Formats: sequence, C-alpha cells, structure tokens
Amino acid sequence: MAEGERPRGRQLQGSWEQVGRSVIQGWVTDLGRYLDRTTSALARAHRFPLKERGIAALEEALWRLDASREKLHAVLTLTLGVRHLDLTTDPIGFKVDPKRIGAVLRGMGHPKATKLDRLGKRLAEHPAINLRNQLSHGVAPLTDVRVRCFFEAVAIRNNSIGIWRSHVDYPPGWRAHGDIKDTTMWAGGVSASSEALDMLCESVSLLADLLEETSAKLPAPAHVYRDVDSGRLTLHDPRSP
Repeated sequence: MAEGERPRGRQLQGSWEQVGRSVIQGWVTDLGRYLDRTTSALARAHRFPLKERGIAALEEALWRLDASREKLHAVLTLTLGVRHLDLTTDPIGFKVDPKRIGAVLRGMGHPKATKLDRLGKRLAEHPAINLRNQLSHGVAPLTDVRVRCFFEAVAIRNNSIGIWRSHVDYPPGWRAHGDIKDTTMWAGGVSASSEALDMLCESVSLLADLLEETSAKLPAPAHVYRDVDSGRLTLHDPRSP
C-alpha cells in the first residue's frame, strides 16, 4: 500500500508509513497462522472421525474459524480506513464493526468489494459459525443431539389453569442434518467447517486483489478530539459545522 494522508501530529509524521504497515502486517500474519491451524485441525478431524482426537480437532477448527473471521475484520478495517475506535472504554480501545465494514465495501462500487461484502454476510450466518457459538455458549450437535434442558408449561384461560405439559430444548439447527445419526452429524460439521474455511481464504484473496486494483493507500491514524471543558470525546472536529 502506498502512503496516503499523513498523520497530523509530529510524533508519527516521520514513521507512519513503517508503523502503520507493521500494525496491519501483524494482523495479516496472525490471520495466516490461524487459517493454517484451521486447515491442520480439519485434517485431523478427517483422519479421526467420531473419535475423541477428531472431536477435539473439529472443536479447534470451529474456534479458529471464528477467530480468523475476526482477524479478517481487523485487516479490512485498517486497510480500508473503517472507523474502529470505541470511545466508551477507558482507555480508548480498538473495536471492529462488521456493519461499518460492509457499508465501506458497498460504497466502493467495485465488483470485488461487492463480492467481499456478500461473502462476509454469508460467513456471519454460516452453519460453522453457528456451531462455534453453540460450542462456546451451549451444546453443539457435533456427534449427537443432546438435550439442553427440560421444562414444563401450562396455559391459563379465564383464570383457570390447564394441563401441564413437558417440553425439551434441543440445540438450534440440528434438524438441518436430515437425521440424527452420529455419522450424519459429524459429516455436516466437518463439511460446514471446510466450506467456511474456503470462504475465508477466498475473502483474503479478494481483499488482496481489491487493494491492488484500487491502488489503495495507507489510511492515516484515526483522530480523536477531546473537549477539555466537558471531557467529551469525539471522532470528528466539534468546531466543524
């Protein structure tokens, strides 16, 4: 990336080209490492289907897929100059916003930017990402459909209580497999993870092409304005109309 707008403060003016690129390169390196580890984990899952070693490998692949998606968001944010500071934290923190990323991509009017935006939306709702969320926050149907809990419910009408009926709560999405055989559940999880990995790799390739074809320049660091009298922080010059 060529150097773009220069920083306004003296501290970064002479080194921003090197510093800014090194920050982005750090995220890119992490992203590549996580994608490689996801590939290795999926290879182990294929090698040891339905065995504890294979299950652990698939769980690792799911976690690393979601982490890779977050690292891709960071690379997109920093290379495209998307707003990324959270002024509500102390100290001010880095925070990506997929919606802002999508808005910037759509605003570029470039076919590869459009495709990258669509891939991002598909990944956000992808079965592999949903599996990862279930794995972290509940019970993931990797090899079987486990009951999350039982509960009882009753209807009341005209102040009269009806018959109590028992209900079972299963992990969402398990019916998509067609049946609940362990081999079917396993194949679905591995297949979804492999597809999500391919989509992430395609996204990386699209971003590289997009930056080259648009002659993208290194964005300047974000600017924060602090009103000393009120203590208020903003990302825009409060003196501007």
